[in-house]
Amino acid sequence: MVQPETRLHRRVNAHLPGWVHAEKTNNPYRAAMPDFYYEGPGVVAWIEYKNLAAWPVRATTPVSVAKHCSKRTWPRQRIWLGRAHRNGVLAAVFFGVPGGVAVLDSPALWEREWLRSEMNLVSEAEAAGWLTTKLEGRR
Repeated sequence: MVQPETRLHRRVNAHLPGWVHAEKTNNPYRAAMPDFYYEGPGVVAWIEYKNLAAWPVRATTPVSVAKHCSKRTWPRQRIWLGRAHRNGVLAAVFFGVPGGVAVLDSPALWEREWLRSEMNLVSEAEAAGWLTTKLEGRR
């Protein structure tokens, strides 16, 4: 069975131009690596894909990457992403939720809790467009 994160990254990657190097990072010796490494002309990125299968019943119940993702891997993944971000490397979490994708491109965003009404959701194509723009070197 295909995992929700796999479906999400396949849909995002389908919208990337051919010049983008996209590499799935499945490393059994380094369990906390972000899901994908991307390369453009002079810019690299680490993207972690997370998925929320369903919104909480109450719209006032906050969601977060930490609350709704693996307690085993997320603590180490957030360290990896945070270190990359501090070193000037593009690092983000693409948080798939019912209705779209939240592009969380800083520790302040991927660490916080969100109400459904606060999330700025984009389509998979728009998430790929955001990544493409960054990989072209336009910040």
